[in-house]
Amino acid sequence: MPMAGELSPRREPRILELSGHRWGNRPRKRWTCSPPLVLSPGRFFWRSPFFFSYGAGWRAGRSVDAGCFPRVGYNITVETGMRTNSLWKLFCLGAACSFVVFVHEASAAVRLFLDPDRVAVGVGETLSVSVVLDTGGTNINLVDAELVFPPDKLEAVSVSSDGSVVKIWTDTPLYDNRAGRVSFQGGTPNPGINTRNGVVTTVAFRARAAGEAVVRISDQSRVFLNDGFGTSVPGGRAEGKYLLTAIAVPPFASPAVFSISHPDPDRWYAAREAKIRWQAEAGAEGYSYLLTNTPFGMPDDEAETVAKGVDYENLEDGQYYFHLKAIGGGGEGGTAMFGLRIDSAPPEPFEVRIFPSARTSSRQPTFYFDARDALSGIGRYEVAVSRAEEAVREEAFHEAQSPYAPPEPLELGKHEITVRASDKAGNIREVTESFEIVRPIFEIVEGQGIRFGSSQVSWRAFWAGLGILLVLLGRYVFWRITLWRRRAGMEEDRR
Repeated sequence: MPMAGELSPRREPRILELSGHRWGNRPRKRWTCSPPLVLSPGRFFWRSPFFFSYGAGWRAGRSVDAGCFPRVGYNITVETGMRTNSLWKLFCLGAACSFVVFVHEASAAVRLFLDPDRVAVGVGETLSVSVVLDTGGTNINLVDAELVFPPDKLEAVSVSSDGSVVKIWTDTPLYDNRAGRVSFQGGTPNPGINTRNGVVTTVAFRARAAGEAVVRISDQSRVFLNDGFGTSVPGGRAEGKYLLTAIAVPPFASPAVFSISHPDPDRWYAAREAKIRWQAEAGAEGYSYLLTNTPFGMPDDEAETVAKGVDYENLEDGQYYFHLKAIGGGGEGGTAMFGLRIDSAPPEPFEVRIFPSARTSSRQPTFYFDARDALSGIGRYEVAVSRAEEAVREEAFHEAQSPYAPPEPLELGKHEITVRASDKAGNIREVTESFEIVRPIFEIVEGQGIRFGSSQVSWRAFWAGLGILLVLLGRYVFWRITLWRRRAGMEEDRR
């Protein structure tokens, strides 16, 4: 027992554990979250007018990672001290358990799955698989997902967004038959998407070989909640198993498509006439094709031509997608897609601003310009500065950026600056502005003196003249003061 005036030793806190177990034929197993949720006494006291203290607080020692808890069973450690009563213990335990269950259920509420997830198709036939979203009653605003499929058994031929709950595609659905992947990203602005069975996108596969093909949603797929924080939750690990059976007619592969007028599908071209060609497929009796403004297109099953190419004339400016598939022998091949980008219009008119002004004494004025092109965008600027009476030569143009200043001082007189703006398709817009460089009122010529207009004074003459001017000014001031005093004295004598 402590002596008078000594402090009592502090009691060690008591540990109360709540453990979860899985029951069955197996031995009891205990799961422990690492690090565990620790609830310890806080430092909140309420002091009455009679100075009576009562401890009734708690605080969380560490945050909870819901992923460390299994579906059945939890391990929660509650640290209690001398000032914690039994009722407060129960409250802390209930709050902790409610928090864990809430986090666990929220992460499992949203899921992506495939429809159908079981079906049998013949080799060469088309299999349509939809990616379906279930938000579990919560609002989401973005889906970032990827499908993985076996490229030796399935071939993606098209991706469709018809009837999709996604309104804006940040990444247009694309497929890669070599890697066996279909990726897409899109969503809907506030209030987002809330659905139990909403189709995100539909992928059409062609069965290539007999066997079982497993299509699954990759582990990297994520769904972002519309909670103001963009909380990311897993999209699930759903998969579909499809039985592919052999048929008598072998399928066609996707034809190889190219363009002799617009060879690079990622570049913009000014030509409005497109010439598209493709390689013939052995056994093909004809080809069905379609030109659209979106990548979601599917030619019909009727052969439209037996040729190996098609030409388009007077196409409007914009982005096009050419879809082609081979038809023959009672079957059809995969759909090939080729992109076209056409921009035949020059950039919009713009102005060139001259600083400090169009009439200046600065030998190296600064020029500002900013052009706009609504479709392909500005590719580069070229600038040429010449005398006003001379024609601009092509070799005088050089690439530049705004703001631009001549690298060398310009001569006195009138000049012109020509700014040429080119868009990414090669269309050009030229703007010419006139300006004049004049002599300043005076300027200092280093090592020589001061120049006034067309005259120049040496430093020796300048300082000599300045000295004489100061002497004359002093004599004038002295004379004025003397005259003032003399008049003041005469007026005083008269009085």
